[in-house]
Amino acid sequence: MGNGIKGWFGRLPIRRKIILIFMPLIIFPLLALGLLSGEMFSRSVIEKTKNNVRDESRLILSQIDSIVKNTESSANIMLTDINRLYDERSAAPEALVEEKFRISTLLIIVLALMFSFAIARMRWKLEES
Repeated sequence: MGNGIKGWFGRLPIRRKIILIFMPLIIFPLLALGLLSGEMFSRSVIEKTKNNVRDESRLILSQIDSIVKNTESSANIMLTDINRLYDERSAAPEALVEEKFRISTLLIIVLALMFSFAIARMRWKLEES
């Protein structure tokens, strides 16, 4: 009998020889299959997560856009009502000055709201594209 691995392998019983030969043949393909399937699963989960985030973002943007449109509509209605009240109001000069101040304050608030929502809408549209 020879020395080294050949001599060592030759002295092993047949059962051990079969185990030593077939174990790598079984383990390496299983290991490769496990790594490959894990990588594919990870990619699939990441892609699905990206799609879900994209869809949720679109839904949120459409809801925000709807809120902005409703707020602008409400601001326009408030502005129309303020203008109507301002035109209809006939009071004493002292009360008229105070009323004009209140109406101008409301107008400034409405305009500020409309301006801020217009800027927000432009920013969302830029982010969306």
